[in-house]
Amino acid sequence: MILQEGRYYRARDGAVYGPIRESMSSLYPFFFGAGSWTPTGEFNVNYETPNDLIAEITELEAKPPVPSPDATPKVDRVVLASKILPRLAPNLVPSMAARQALQYADAFLKEIEND
Repeated sequence: MILQEGRYYRARDGAVYGPIRESMSSLYPFFFGAGSWTPTGEFNVNYETPNDLIAEITELEAKPPVPSPDATPKVDRVVLASKILPRLAPNLVPSMAARQALQYADAFLKEIEND
């Protein structure tokens, strides 16, 4: 399955996300809320997660979906840092890059909690 902007998808844990939007990221070019996915719906390229998108929702109810509090993926700071790390690695030694990625992840998670 290849994700397409504007469509709705079901995650491995049963949650529905959408409409999915495109971003400028080359590795995770699709997003909804705080979650981002690869073109094939992987939430993390390194391992399977409950947030992986596994099926397109082709028929929605007549009324538009109401976002539920559980509709935003639970973002783990280490998973988020693993997405940030490749962008830092060329410029920093590995231990410094990992520390910096975790700091960015923590700052991002704090920011979205306040929204």
